[in-house]
Amino acid sequence: MNLSKFLISLIVVFANMQNLLSQSTSIVPPEPVEGWDVIQESITYPILARRAGVESAFNAIFRIDTPGNVKNLEIKPLSHDNFAKNDYLLLETVKQNLSKIKWIPAQWQGEKIVSEVK
Repeated sequence: MNLSKFLISLIVVFANMQNLLSQSTSIVPPEPVEGWDVIQESITYPILARRAGVESAFNAIFRIDTPGNVKNLEIKPLSHDNFAKNDYLLLETVKQNLSKIKWIPAQWQGEKIVSEVK
């Protein structure tokens, strides 16, 4: 899976989470301040990883604190079978860029709350 497919999958998961949470009467899910497209736009594919032909799939799990910052960001490969050293460069780039995104925090009954995004 290449980086674009990963990002599209990540956006789909966020959108599904948003739909599920919005069905609850008192929970408003978190969302990026600049909109969902900022996730894909903010992640650049490292030149060394591209030259090495690195294409990996990752899971991102993190928390959004009440000021809207990314915390406890973990990015893990979906499979360790073909995970090469060059993949760590891609993983670190994704991690650095995702951690810079500012979020509108989740709310519960009108109060900002810490939430987890997967």
